[in-house]
Amino acid sequence: MSKARSLQFVKYQKQMIIQKIYNHLLLNKIYLTNPGLYYGKTGCLLFFAHYARLFEDDVNGEIVSEITDDIFASVGAETAMGIQQGVCGIGWGVEYILQNRLMEGDSDEILADLDQMILRKEVKTIVSHPDFTGIVRYVAVRLTSPCGGGTDIPFPQDYLTELYQAAANHPASMSDLSIQNDINTIRKTMAAGRFSEKPLVLSCDMLGQVSIDRFPLIPLGLYNGLSGLGIKLLLEDRPVIS
Repeated sequence: MSKARSLQFVKYQKQMIIQKIYNHLLLNKIYLTNPGLYYGKTGCLLFFAHYARLFEDDVNGEIVSEITDDIFASVGAETAMGIQQGVCGIGWGVEYILQNRLMEGDSDEILADLDQMILRKEVKTIVSHPDFTGIVRYVAVRLTSPCGGGTDIPFPQDYLTELYQAAANHPASMSDLSIQNDINTIRKTMAAGRFSEKPLVLSCDMLGQVSIDRFPLIPLGLYNGLSGLGIKLLLEDRPVIS
């Protein structure tokens, strides 16, 4: 087999795997009860958003809209706050989609209800909770979003001051570089106002490692799941995974 034919065959195989993932997620997404980013519907949404961008048609656009509406409808007072399974991860996922132009919209408007859910959690009551660092991450992402509707900061100054002080004294701030960066972002915003960063990227740590050989026993979500594997295949050689 010539090199050209061999490459063509590999490409065909990859397309078949992507289509298998698409079909399986489409049929089984209704069984995802967790709305979150790593293990739930938001991770699944990221796959369909990328698929819809690469294979544009009305049907795929409707699927993305349907999943988005379903995610927001399922968020309530009992929903966790963290990045992996909760409100902050849902907001991060929406920001990722908007910042990478997979969907158009004003993130300040779309995420207003989630922002309010964060604000209703008093900093002093959550600082020792495992979700605290996820809240710091989410707030930093919102403060530097290029998709907001204006220059107004989506969180009150007194809240940011309290969050900054709590985060700066949190044990994670001593060793976690990402939290240190988030703390610096909050500090800069308090001093100089809102500013924009580069679009969010999916890290390999968020996607995990999984092989299609385990299909159909692979979980549906982003981390070590079909959604993450599908995104990897869709975005090979593209600069949105780090």
